[in-house]
Amino acid sequence: MPRYLWCRPSGWVFQVSVPKASRHLGVSPFRIGLGRLTAIEARWRARILAGWAAVAMEREVSREEVSRGLIALARELANVRREAFGAGIRMLNAQTVWSEEAANGETADPDIVRHFQKAEAKHRERRDALRRMQVRLDLIGSEIKRDGEDWAIERATYERTLDRLSTMRGQSQPDIPHLSIIAEEIIGAKEQAIGGRSGYPARLRRAVRSFILIVGDKTVDQYMPLDLQRYVSIIGALPSTWTSDKRLRNLTPIEAIERAKTIKGLKPISKTTVAEYLAEFRSVWMVVRATYPDHARALGHEDVRLTLPRSAARPVEREGLPIKAINTWLANAARERRPDDKYLPLLGALTGARLGELVGLQVEDLHRFEDHWTLSLVEDVEDEDGETHERQVKTEQSRRVIALPDAIADTGFIQWAGGLRIGPLWPQLLRSVRPHATASKRMMRVMKQLGIHGPGQTFHSLRHGYKDYLRVMKVDKRTINQQVGHAHDSVGEGYGAKTLRPDEIRLIATLALPDGLDLKPYSEVGAAPILRRTGRPRKDATRAG
Repeated sequence: MPRYLWCRPSGWVFQVSVPKASRHLGVSPFRIGLGRLTAIEARWRARILAGWAAVAMEREVSREEVSRGLIALARELANVRREAFGAGIRMLNAQTVWSEEAANGETADPDIVRHFQKAEAKHRERRDALRRMQVRLDLIGSEIKRDGEDWAIERATYERTLDRLSTMRGQSQPDIPHLSIIAEEIIGAKEQAIGGRSGYPARLRRAVRSFILIVGDKTVDQYMPLDLQRYVSIIGALPSTWTSDKRLRNLTPIEAIERAKTIKGLKPISKTTVAEYLAEFRSVWMVVRATYPDHARALGHEDVRLTLPRSAARPVEREGLPIKAINTWLANAARERRPDDKYLPLLGALTGARLGELVGLQVEDLHRFEDHWTLSLVEDVEDEDGETHERQVKTEQSRRVIALPDAIADTGFIQWAGGLRIGPLWPQLLRSVRPHATASKRMMRVMKQLGIHGPGQTFHSLRHGYKDYLRVMKVDKRTINQQVGHAHDSVGEGYGAKTLRPDEIRLIATLALPDGLDLKPYSEVGAAPILRRTGRPRKDATRAG
């Protein structure tokens, strides 16, 4: 191994010492990172960098100029390799197109054949020129001498070749962008369409960023199906908290894997989460491929069979909470001062609604229907500044009316909500960057303190238990799906009212509570304190179904 090249966990590092004749540059060696490369590629770049450093350090230049020049040359060498590979791929693509067209015989379109034959010749010429440059740089970099006439001749040739390298850089294909650039354009367009309050763009950026950290930021024509398998393998080896654990979150995925080996108690990422990363990256790549159909390859997992790593944990199967555990939770929640801590567990247990849906509730979502109460997730919402935003729901079926059991009138929730002004029910949560995540952490912390949190048992377990409760009460399948916001099994089941009908509201509102469920702590404690100024009284709602 050359003395100026080392392999570290983060990748290859090039280092060259300052000769005694150039001590005006100091005594510390010059060091730059080359990244994660093959050993052959790293040696090739290191030989050329060493030759350039020998030339540069003989001149009357500053240390900063030498350091900046080494970094720039390393980038140029990466571009040459990348462009030569891309030119070869484009040449093969053009050759395939005209060959397939020519195989049609008399029905072949001669214009298509000629066009792609010319394209093949152009890309072949560029590939060959770049390859010749690679060979020449490698030869000079490995045979350079420090004294004598031969060295002077080689140095002049070396400098001319480097000048040619800089010129060719400007000839790179402008229509084939790097993944980081085109991906941000795609995600930005999606973000503009769905609004900045959605967490979906952030998840897309997370998936693309992790892909680039693992595979590298290349032009989109250089990615191979093998890159996607490597991506999945690395993601599957990560711990589940690699983005949130302060010991790991500032590390690259590969560095996080190595660091996690030294930390006890970290749980592996689940196969479900790996599949989410994969699906999010694929949604971006599908647009890339559609934009550059002649250059970008199929990386979607429906086109390429991928093997999920065994290191990833099996998905956690959600389970309903036992009635005893729910009673423990509600007894504790009834004593809470913050309204969200007090009423979110209650609403989850009595409606089976998702936590994200409950977090976004507005005062105006509470409606009276006859002698019953409902929550409407149909209308869009207003923030505290009066601006209207699209309601954040998981699926289109989630836009629905939820019937509340009549027993909720004795818990203080209706009294408390009826005394509020317009706006969100839980403004404290909405002031955080990620309200749903904040609420989830608060709920999880309380469940752990009460000893009712475990594998498969989270706030979402209330939803599983509630659906079982409706089945036990022999509620019609259509009514159950309308209440909890699940899609119907067939098109026919979706015909008719798009939300609960009046008769369905009456049915759910008057059902007996789950056997053993105890709501007395709420009636004993009373309504939560109203932490903001009261407003006009609630209006009755006559609309339903």
